[in-house]
Amino acid sequence: MPAPTFASTIPALAQYISRIGAQEKNFRRWMVQEDYGHYYKEKCVIKVDGDGTVTVTDTEYAPTEAEQAAIRLAFAAGIELPRSMEVRAAAIQDLLQMLRAEHQEHAIDVNGDPLFFTFHNQRSGNIIMVQQRIDTREGKRYLPWCFWSDGMWRCMEPDGDLPFWKPKQATDKRKIMVHEGAKAAMHATTICEDANATHPWTEELREYEHWGMIGGALSPHRADYAELWDREPDVLVYVCDNDWPGRHALSPVSKHYKRTMRGIYFDERWPSHWDMADPMPTTREFFGPTGHYVGPRLHDLMRLCTWATEQIPAPPGSKARPTTVINPYFLKEWAHVREPEVYVNVHVARHYMNERAFNSWVNPFSDTDDTAKVLRRRDAHKAAGLRYDPSKPSGLMKDGHDHNFVNTHVPNIVRPLMGDCSPWVDYLEATFPVAADRTEVIRWAATLACHPEIKMSYGMLLISETQGVGKSTLGSDILKPMVGEWNCSEPSEATVVDNNFNSWCAHKRLAVIHEIYAGHNAKAYDKLKSVITEKVLQVNEKYMPTYHIDNWLHVIACSNSKRALKLSMDDRRWLVPAVSEAKRDPAIWKRLHDWLNMEGGHGKIKQWMLDWLELHGPVVEGVDAPGTSTKQEVVREGYGQGGEMVSNFLARLSQEDGPHVMSDIELHRMVRDHVFEGRNSDKMERAATLRKIAKGEGWHVLKEPITQVSWGINRGSRAYAITNDEAVAALSNAAFLERFPRPTVDVAAKARQYWPNV
Repeated sequence: MPAPTFASTIPALAQYISRIGAQEKNFRRWMVQEDYGHYYKEKCVIKVDGDGTVTVTDTEYAPTEAEQAAIRLAFAAGIELPRSMEVRAAAIQDLLQMLRAEHQEHAIDVNGDPLFFTFHNQRSGNIIMVQQRIDTREGKRYLPWCFWSDGMWRCMEPDGDLPFWKPKQATDKRKIMVHEGAKAAMHATTICEDANATHPWTEELREYEHWGMIGGALSPHRADYAELWDREPDVLVYVCDNDWPGRHALSPVSKHYKRTMRGIYFDERWPSHWDMADPMPTTREFFGPTGHYVGPRLHDLMRLCTWATEQIPAPPGSKARPTTVINPYFLKEWAHVREPEVYVNVHVARHYMNERAFNSWVNPFSDTDDTAKVLRRRDAHKAAGLRYDPSKPSGLMKDGHDHNFVNTHVPNIVRPLMGDCSPWVDYLEATFPVAADRTEVIRWAATLACHPEIKMSYGMLLISETQGVGKSTLGSDILKPMVGEWNCSEPSEATVVDNNFNSWCAHKRLAVIHEIYAGHNAKAYDKLKSVITEKVLQVNEKYMPTYHIDNWLHVIACSNSKRALKLSMDDRRWLVPAVSEAKRDPAIWKRLHDWLNMEGGHGKIKQWMLDWLELHGPVVEGVDAPGTSTKQEVVREGYGQGGEMVSNFLARLSQEDGPHVMSDIELHRMVRDHVFEGRNSDKMERAATLRKIAKGEGWHVLKEPITQVSWGINRGSRAYAITNDEAVAALSNAAFLERFPRPTVDVAAKARQYWPNV
């Protein structure tokens, strides 16, 4: 059992410690604390120097003058205090033997957890401290054991600040993740070392060396941050336990560390007090209806929390307040952008905020309420504007005029992986049954996933009347993770058509619109036309002034109707492949999602796509969308009555011997006479529209207009000849008129023949 306290051997010190109700931590340190379950809140730390001088962190608990004098007098007799020492690993056997002999009931952990956590100096390999865990009916307790210079193990904290638990030997990893307590850190380390680990976060956890902070979530200032500073990690990530004290610790940890840092919070989806040593929750929020992991990635839970400021004390004797300046580590992370005026983290450039949002965001990690004002004074990270360019590195960049800009594009993290891709190939063949269409779908998807430097000039429209055949799977489940969720949006049709704010298309590479309805077909087409083809977007976001940014957006739109978009006959912006109408067995979808999320499917698809592109090549910038038979059907669905009549007329005429030549004026008259009862109407298609319909039906239009009266054209007017013969269409105007001084088709007569009752 723990030995009697050191204070009890000095009556004057014992009387003072008893009066204030402090607990002994070691020979030189006591603490007044308030317990909260397995946490405690520090109220005052009392330290005693070698001459008996007492210092306190709260003067309420300071000794009286008489108490201080008596304590100094006792120490004047020549008390020599032992000091904590590092010890070789073999010495721990003496501690184990002592504990087994003195309190056998705690020698076995009832939960099967480690009874001891050993704290090492990674440079020497020696033990700094041993922490004993005891499980009782009232809860868990932790006892510190250190070896002292007089050759004894004592239940005391070491001199100085509390060490971190860490692996015995340092790794070559440049990132450190700190957990609350040794157990969580040890468990995370075990996951990283297990080649067969199935934890959903295994690969992310392996990016870090895992350390444990002890001393309680309410006393993070007691940790030995010098150990972290000595390692100089590129970034420190602190993982908060899922309770109020755990989340409260993030701000003071940041303030004491004052270097590049991230924090992880767990929300209500996790049980209270959850940490990395606990099993992952098994609810559907984490493991969906198919049983595969659908919860957040570890990186999705991180927030930026580098301490923002430093306070420079006023000169001695001055009554001035301390001067607040920007912490240089924070300055390296953040940029002040002139237009639009925002603040951007250059390492996670998708985070950009206006002044009010920025001050609110960093307030828990700053000595001032107006961090923006302090940051604006520094010129080091000023930027002229925002850019979004997937072909360039993320963060600060320079243009040709040596101006700083912030590139908000963040590359995806999916890496190519060799392996079986049969679930992907099966999906393609089942969902896109026409081989030629499937090739173009692959080319478009592979270009998007593997060539971020290419901006394609057309989107993809996927139509099937049957729901649940896999249209959305391509965009949401396959391409979105490959492009990076932060580079994607999934706007509703109402957002696209009716909303004046367009943040869904700014700073994005992919937008997946799950359902386009027939009711807005023309309006939706017009709205999407600009975001697909225009090189620059005017961005209108809430609470921000408008600004311009390069357009890298690609669109996948899904619908159950062929009247979803009113495509024109010469449309070049949409690839419309044939999509299967056959539903697949739910077990097949489960297998696909398990393969994607649990077996590295996205990485395997990326390697497959790279191999495919080596053979077939990507989409060439600027080319129009390939034509498909399904697209022709969609175009016809968008015809008005006149367009439909012209389409049918030309289709029937194509069955007769030719060549056939006629004018667009005659087709226009046919529509007027048969559809609009001989009256002109603003709903009637123009002659130019009918020419486009003819081209869409495979006919040809002469380049030059004709004006000859023999063609039924009034003086001063002109028309265009339409023919089903490509060679005829290639003739010059003079050669054409020499061969065809008048039309070969009497359109009015043919129309009466085809529709005698109309």
